[in-house]
Amino acid sequence: ERCHLSAELFQAVLNNAIYDIKHRGLTQKVSINVDHENLEDPEFSHRFLQQCLENEIEPSQITIEITERDTFQTSASLYKNLLKLRMNGVTVSIDDFGTGSSTFEKLAQLPFNELKIDRSFVQGVECDMKKRNIVVAICALAKSLNIRLVAEGIEDEVTLQVMREYGIDLCQGFYIDKPMPLEAITILNERYE
Repeated sequence: ERCHLSAELFQAVLNNAIYDIKHRGLTQKVSINVDHENLEDPEFSHRFLQQCLENEIEPSQITIEITERDTFQTSASLYKNLLKLRMNGVTVSIDDFGTGSSTFEKLAQLPFNELKIDRSFVQGVECDMKKRNIVVAICALAKSLNIRLVAEGIEDEVTLQVMREYGIDLCQGFYIDKPMPLEAITILNERYE
């Protein structure tokens, strides 16, 4: 971002993701972080969807993750890009939910369909009543808005069970699995098909 190479970097990441989906037969969703600079480009969603079409990839196989801080300044271009992506099946996710200052306003303004609860609220939730109440409130909010919930930072069985108890849709963290090379993901994918 500091070198203003985010468009080129995103394009390289998207190229790799599309290649992996197409040529390695990945069936699970692939998540890609997108920064504010890319989302401000009026042609971003068109190019993204065109690349999916040219490579015969369903847009629904990709999740676009935007950090909460990148939603702070919104524009017509950002809104139109997110809306077009979502209308074409791409999951649009707020990453690090709850750590910024404008979350509720952005939930009302932008077409998100997934929230990723930041690990700072998840870790220790089993023994911290404030964290537990915050997670319960986020769950209620997300369900009322028909938004899928992902909990980040699952490090143990107890935390996983608490998240399941509250109806979290997906969990992420070292307890679920550690980051792994693509070849290992491909093997897991084949095993569970």
